[in-house]
Amino acid sequence: MRRSPRPPEILQRLDAYGLTVHEGYGLSENSSVVSWNFPGAVRFGTVGRPLDHVHAELADDGELLIRSTSLFAGYTREDPSSVVVDDQGRLHTGDLAEIDADGYLRITGRKKNLVITAGGRNVAPEWVEARYRELGFVREAAVVADGLDQVHGLFVIAAGLDPATARREITDFGRQKLSGIERAAVVHLMSEDDPAYATCFTVTGRPRRDVVRAHVLKQPRTPAPRGGETKEKA
Repeated sequence: MRRSPRPPEILQRLDAYGLTVHEGYGLSENSSVVSWNFPGAVRFGTVGRPLDHVHAELADDGELLIRSTSLFAGYTREDPSSVVVDDQGRLHTGDLAEIDADGYLRITGRKKNLVITAGGRNVAPEWVEARYRELGFVREAAVVADGLDQVHGLFVIAAGLDPATARREITDFGRQKLSGIERAAVVHLMSEDDPAYATCFTVTGRPRRDVVRAHVLKQPRTPAPRGGETKEKA
């Protein structure tokens, strides 16, 4: 099972209360665990360092490649979700990652979900969406940017919340926590009691990106406020 990364700030707050979360990373093709944050060697915002029998490296496009003694022998049948083991014995995980100077892994998203703006900028949506969900009133978030001049964000907010307040806080959060490439320059809001919620997201909260894209591009937009972000009409 894959899930979005947890924001480091949340893990740090839990640790301050004595609840240290040890994040790790694995996939069934490697007989599970690839890396782990061990007690006494935790780096928040990462999934730890690879286990001793695992070698991790990055492809030129940032995809995480794994080579280990616990790799599987292969699939019993063709599977559209399968990943590739190349002729060097490296498993192409399909995950985008970073490896710091001390060998800690940070998973930033899925290669197949990488979006490229009209200006040629790459955006890994999962990480951006996880950051926006730090806002307590944001139930779900989805960003789309493929072929668009700006990153659009669809935010499902708590029912009854004033849209102007939500929009202001989302915009301020993006300016403070995310780069100009990552943050949603165009903010679209949806109440959690809107029937379209179930259309744009699965029951487990995964965005149906094609549906989200179609939805946000239908929304009317107002002129850009100060700071360059634009918004849809409430």
